[in-house]
Amino acid sequence: MNLIKMLAVLATLSAGTFACSSEVLLKNARPRVTWVASTYDDAGDRARLVVWIADVEGDPVDLDIELTAGGRHAIMLAPGAYPLSGRPTREYLNDPNGAPQEVLWALTDDLDGPTPLTIVVDDDPDDDDVGDSYTVTLDPRVDNEPIAATFVE
Repeated sequence: MNLIKMLAVLATLSAGTFACSSEVLLKNARPRVTWVASTYDDAGDRARLVVWIADVEGDPVDLDIELTAGGRHAIMLAPGAYPLSGRPTREYLNDPNGAPQEVLWALTDDLDGPTPLTIVVDDDPDDDDVGDSYTVTLDPRVDNEPIAATFVE
């Protein structure tokens, strides 16, 4: 009888070793744009955009900001602007609004009034997926309070 109990215990323990070698895959949570605001600098004919980005893992995030009026193309950064890649989010990890990211936009396009922008955020540029897109419409030649960004499906 003791032999049967020992065999049962050994069978139970060896069955557990197969489960321990199972692979666990964790999926990356994608960053999101929560708010966008702007202030106009008429001396330099540029706008200071502030884009709030929330990433639950606090990963660095790449931004791509495009004008969608009159043909889609990337905005031109003003002199002194920081690059749009590798923007930090970890400091604002527990803030539901996310990390404010400043972008200096050189207003080289002939813009008249509210302008639609598409903002793409990606925290894993090495994968084949493109980041999620968000849209916001604002007039870069006036000061804009924070505007909620809209997710594009």
